[in-house]
Amino acid sequence: MLTTVNIKEKPMNKEKIKWIHAMKGIACLIVFFHHFFLTFYKATYTGNPADSKTVSGIDTTFAVQPYGIILNGHFAVCLFIILSAFLFAGKIMKARQQEKEIDFLNLCARRYFRLMLPVAYVGILIFLVKHILALINPALPPYPFELTLPELLSEVLIFQWITLGGKISGVLWTMEILFWGALLAAGLALFSTKKRWYMPFLYLLISYPMEHFFHYNFNIILGVILADLFYYDRIGQYVDFFRSKKLDLSFVKGRKFRNICGSLIVLMGLLIASYPYAAIPTNPVHIFFMKAFGVFFPLSSMGATHGFGVFVLCAGLLIRTENKILSSKPFEKLGNLSMGIYLQHGTIMALLEILLFEKMFAHFENYHVAVAVIFLIAFTLVLLTAWLYHKFIEKNIDRLVNKIHL
Repeated sequence: MLTTVNIKEKPMNKEKIKWIHAMKGIACLIVFFHHFFLTFYKATYTGNPADSKTVSGIDTTFAVQPYGIILNGHFAVCLFIILSAFLFAGKIMKARQQEKEIDFLNLCARRYFRLMLPVAYVGILIFLVKHILALINPALPPYPFELTLPELLSEVLIFQWITLGGKISGVLWTMEILFWGALLAAGLALFSTKKRWYMPFLYLLISYPMEHFFHYNFNIILGVILADLFYYDRIGQYVDFFRSKKLDLSFVKGRKFRNICGSLIVLMGLLIASYPYAAIPTNPVHIFFMKAFGVFFPLSSMGATHGFGVFVLCAGLLIRTENKILSSKPFEKLGNLSMGIYLQHGTIMALLEILLFEKMFAHFENYHVAVAVIFLIAFTLVLLTAWLYHKFIEKNIDRLVNKIHL
């Protein structure tokens, strides 16, 4: 009889789970920031002075400078994809270490329903919002949603998972990647064992042809490589190999070395991952990686650069022996809100555009003051609705999915 991998099983110690949880929350928050500032300060995305809303042009600097990472939605997407692949591959690797057989059918079914049910929730929410608004005040601009109930049902069950983007909501375009990416990560993880020390290099080798099939395969494989390095303690394995050759590198296992080295690697990862989304890069590090990845991935050098930056960032966090800030209570709570922020922020922004934007700009003479007020309202609503989603919907979805057994 096959032993199903427990989706709820924690693949690492509690502290490391907390920082990964926190990173998901940060990623979803960055996606919200990206969409908000893209709406009101387009220059933070394009870097074009003609799009600037400020006299000093400071908004254009966010498009090209490393600190612009806080508004870089594509970096956040790559972070989410790599963490998802890392966790899913890790479940497989841990199951293999425990000599459990893996019921791949159950794994696929649970992954499908874990993502499909939130998509169904978003579709129903938008459908209700559109018709309630039309009922309350027909004079309001219509909510931009054209699907009928049968079309919505077919999107939720089928087309959302086979057509990149889907028609329900623009923010859901990554759901297909998270579904198929998790299955790809799980499939690749099946080939990894403790004895196969060469697997990280083999994964890296196959990432080249696979990236040409789909732009985010490189990111998915980077997540699998992270899992392989972590779960099988490859660094320790390589250190032991060199020690057997009379080259003692045991100092790299030291707590102080790991924390210092890990911190430097985290900073380097952030610098690489801050590669501009739409603007032309000006930072020498960004230019170097654009040209380097452009040789191997000419059609997806930006995605490869963001993915590699995320890989370096996460590797640095894994190398560190502790991550107290990301493991703190506030970041843990932010992690709990991650899915709610991601799923609902687009609907909230669209709703506020219909109900509030024109009134705010008419009331406040200063553009920036009006935007600041809109941001406070939107941010509050996003966090509040994310908390409600986590408390009343996400927890029940988790309970339901964990009962699935084919």
